[in-house]
Amino acid sequence: MYITTYNQDLEELFEEDELVMYKTLDELVDKIKYNLENEQERKIIAKKGFEKVKNYYTYEQTLRKVFLTVGIDESK
Repeated sequence: MYITTYNQDLEELFEEDELVMYKTLDELVDKIKYNLENEQERKIIAKKGFEKVKNYYTYEQTLRKVFLTVGIDESK
């Protein structure tokens, strides 16, 4: 499971049940405690986050998007 500081870009890319974000250290501590006490929910978040990254954010997929953005067609 991925726990990170709040980031608007990540918020737009991931659903709430695919990663955990925090804004303050107190919130971080609370979220760590909660997730340690809720193993099943933690595993679901970890699995969903992993699947999202595996399916949409590999190096190959990311580079393909970059190439297309700058006008390079890598299939040629």
